[in-house]
Amino acid sequence: MLRGFSDGFILDLTIYEAVNVVWKEYYLLNKISMDTAAKFIEVLSKIFEVISVLSVKGLESEVFNIAVKHGLTIYDASYVTVAIRRKLTLVTDDKELRKTVSHIVKTVTSDDLTKTQRLSP
Repeated sequence: MLRGFSDGFILDLTIYEAVNVVWKEYYLLNKISMDTAAKFIEVLSKIFEVISVLSVKGLESEVFNIAVKHGLTIYDASYVTVAIRRKLTLVTDDKELRKTVSHIVKTVTSDDLTKTQRLSP
């Protein structure tokens, strides 16, 4: 099992975002080979097998209201809404997003998360 991932949650949007990054690195930027891209996709698929995938389905109005109230994109508000509803910590490296929503949802950076993971047995 991929240690550290099985306790986390992602939105279904994250799957598209992650695969799109690989596509962009290969297809648009020519920074990686097709073989490397395929290996990245394989690793991502393994992560997605062990991590819980959540959706904003049924929360559309709440997402919209949070976006408008806090000046967020619908995309960012989706993550914030699910974190609030599920009482989860939002992991984001977006400094502005953390500043904007830290009073309504607990936030940490990916560095904070990896430091915590390294400290746990």
